Amino acid sequence: MCVQNVNATISLFSDVRNAEVQGAQEFIRPFDIIVSKTINDNKYIGGFYIVIDIVLLSTTNEGKKEDNVVYNKQKIDVIVRLTKSSKDFQKRLSSDIDEFTIDTSNENIIKRNACVEYVGYKKIKKIDIDGIKLSPEAGTGDYIFKVLVKRPCDNEYQVQSVYNLRIE
Repeated sequence: MCVQNVNATISLFSDVRNAEVQGAQEFIRPFDIIVSKTINDNKYIGGFYIVIDIVLLSTTNEGKKEDNVVYNKQKIDVIVRLTKSSKDFQKRLSSDIDEFTIDTSNENIIKRNACVEYVGYKKIKKIDIDGIKLSPEAGTGDYIFKVLVKRPCDNEYQVQSVYNLRIE
């Protein structure tokens, strides 16, 4: 189940560069299929960028203010996880690729206003050529990158966004 007032997307790009327009970035060649590399009998993927965009929205709804991260100036924890796609739970092997926290009480976090106050956050993570080792049990095939989030009021992380990736 998704967390209300949290919008998250994740994308994979071959390259990220500074654009000619000051402050802009170019996201080059999005993909959803990658060929693994074998090094010393182990399979790896890498040589790309993961781009995570998160927008945290405040609320004017009195009933929802208690759990709202922006309204209460709280932190939200985020995990980016790669999971083998399978109907069999035992075969859904996972690996955490990144973890970070967005602290909405931080004075350096820019808050904007539209209908409600909101925080936009973008993280770009470079994955080295041999950055992600595939589990021998999982091997190649269909995977998903998940963005999981957890607010202070949550007991467990919740899936907020997914991105399909075919590894050959």
